[in-house]
Amino acid sequence: MDTSSDTKIGCLHVVGVILLTVFISVSVTLWVIQYFLFPKPFQPVTLNARETTVLAQKLQQLGLPAPVDDLTPNRIPKSAQAVKFPCQRKS
Repeated sequence: MDTSSDTKIGCLHVVGVILLTVFISVSVTLWVIQYFLFPKPFQPVTLNARETTVLAQKLQQLGLPAPVDDLTPNRIPKSAQAVKFPCQRKS
């Protein structure tokens, strides 16, 4: 039984494949770290009247409440201000 082949794989070919594999692995790892651990800042959007209506209909189909008109950051809805937790002190 003859195990020799007509094409020979040289040492440089093996090293090249190994370096290519390492380069691809490092590139994918760096991309995953950048994409998942350091995402870009969230940019809020403003919906127009038609988009708000469509969103409200979709939320209603899912059984969720309609969106609040004013969702500015650092604003606590009045319904949430009245909630008292046992660990809160009276002010």
